[in-house]
Amino acid sequence: MKAGVAVIGGGWAGCAAALTLAEAGVAVTLYEAGRTLGGRARAVELEGQRLDNGQHILLGAYEQTLQLIARLHPAAMQDALWRLPLTLDQPPDFSLACPRLPAPLHLLAGLLGARGLGWRDKLAAARWAHGLLNNTDTPEHLSVSQLTRSQPEKLNRL
Repeated sequence: MKAGVAVIGGGWAGCAAALTLAEAGVAVTLYEAGRTLGGRARAVELEGQRLDNGQHILLGAYEQTLQLIARLHPAAMQDALWRLPLTLDQPPDFSLACPRLPAPLHLLAGLLGARGLGWRDKLAAARWAHGLLNNTDTPEHLSVSQLTRSQPEKLNRL
């Protein structure tokens, strides 16, 4: 008799683990205490109104998240994800609005038009991003703080 695996917790990490095991041919039982799967990132009903809860946990920029959604529910990739332009506002010191252009041109245009950064900071950010995009050797275990350590202090505060 082949042993199965119990996965405790039906949040996105638990669902990803269960799916990966099942795709590898392992018998999986997924246990979730809540009424729905999704953990903190799910829609909830409150006083008759549907609310998205924890959407900050599932950002479209996360490649692994998008791959998991495509494996679980391919139609959701077309219908459920909103493609919104990036806007960052930290009044009164900083604002950035990226236009609807192909990546990474949208970021470059947004950076060039950003308010609250001088040209040196904009150039430093563009060089850093260019290096990051073109460096396939960037260790995946580095934190954002470690990756941005070489940036000017003003950029790191953002």
